[in-house]
Amino acid sequence: MSGTLLSNGNSMKIRLINPAQLDAKGRVVKINREFVSGLTLPYVAALIPGGHDISIIEESVERIDFDDPVDLVGLTAISCRAPRAYWIADQYKKRGVPVIMGGFHATALPEEALSHCDAVVKGEAEGVINRVIEDAVNGRMKGIYEQKAPHPLEGLPTPRYDLINRKNFFMPANPVQATRGCPYHCDFCSVSPFFGSRHRKRPVADVLADMAAAGPYLVIVDDNLMIDRDYALELFTAMKPLNKVWIGQVDVRSAADGELMKAAADAGCRMLYLGIETLDKVSLARTGKTPNLHTDAQAALMQIKRHHIDAFVSMIIGFDNDTVATARQIVEFCDRMRVPILFLYILTPIPGSPMFERMQRNGTPLKPGWHLYDGMHSVFDTPSLKSAELETLYMAIQKKIYTMPSILRRNFFPPHLFLLFLNLWARKNVHSGLHPWMGNTRWRRQLDIIPLLEPLTKPWIRKISRLLRFTEGRFTS
Repeated sequence: MSGTLLSNGNSMKIRLINPAQLDAKGRVVKINREFVSGLTLPYVAALIPGGHDISIIEESVERIDFDDPVDLVGLTAISCRAPRAYWIADQYKKRGVPVIMGGFHATALPEEALSHCDAVVKGEAEGVINRVIEDAVNGRMKGIYEQKAPHPLEGLPTPRYDLINRKNFFMPANPVQATRGCPYHCDFCSVSPFFGSRHRKRPVADVLADMAAAGPYLVIVDDNLMIDRDYALELFTAMKPLNKVWIGQVDVRSAADGELMKAAADAGCRMLYLGIETLDKVSLARTGKTPNLHTDAQAALMQIKRHHIDAFVSMIIGFDNDTVATARQIVEFCDRMRVPILFLYILTPIPGSPMFERMQRNGTPLKPGWHLYDGMHSVFDTPSLKSAELETLYMAIQKKIYTMPSILRRNFFPPHLFLLFLNLWARKNVHSGLHPWMGNTRWRRQLDIIPLLEPLTKPWIRKISRLLRFTEGRFTS
């Protein structure tokens, strides 16, 4: 089925789709809202040259009308959503609509993706998207497109924020990117293979232009924003007059830097995703998580709190040394440190990561089905735990963390209404068998008002905290 391409010359109707997640039985998971908007599709929309009619669909929230005429479909997918992306691509190809796929999974396994699509963009889209669109217009898609060298980050277009449907997302924040790449080579991570090991930085003025267009709330999507300390300080100083409220990601080494944390807080940072991953030094060494080897995770977490920034702590279970005792350690650490939010994952060999490549070479038995590669399911046995045992342990940790006593203990001294709501959301998802942060299946009306509570509650909560002289030691005792 063809749409405007035939009737409007070179103008195409382009649909960009983020596919839904599948559950363990391969069924589509439908939710009311995703947690936060990603950057990929709004940015790709901005890269596409010409006056094309472009729309974005979040399939986990919205319905795809396959009979609505379109000329070109673009898909992006992490590994756990790749099977659904392939199914969507097959449906469009049956209707004669050409399909392009990009993203981390398609970059790691381009030939696999190409068996379902007409074209695959391997790696970054800059430098190739013009050729892809030109070839699509002329009906001569050429398989795999790849920009061999990293693309310069100067003068990049501002993402198409106008195409983001805010009703599809819980957090009222738009995505912004300042840097790409990471010099660390963590065994389980595919960021360096995708973006490169050189930390590339956009001009601060370009980043500020995107922030100005993005609105008052931002998600800085960089995997390691603060690894270049001087750049981060320059960016935060420039951001301060914008009066933005933002969340981002940080490694343990940067989080322990008091000057960096103060500058981030002064620039409007309210939440940071902190990659602690594991408390076991042997596992850190084996996985190449070098910043964590030489920095105390507890001190880093304390430094974040000291500057009134809330921490989303990432931890992983499933390393070779992990046992049932590891689960108790994770729960005890979160309770003792009053970790506001825990992002817990099962160690997963994501395609493109060094771990995946090594397991492939060594012939390590892995469960089939990319939908299981979501950090919530175990796809291999460890020396200490069978796959099924690891999944049981994972759910036991989640249920312990999201009991009401634990939620109150971690978030009620001082009271933080927004984080209490987030924990209750996670609790509901866990009891529904979902990943805590996959999305939300109920509370549609309540969710509309939650983001509005933050600016209202934060000032008086801080005043009460100072009045009662709560200290970081009291928080973690």
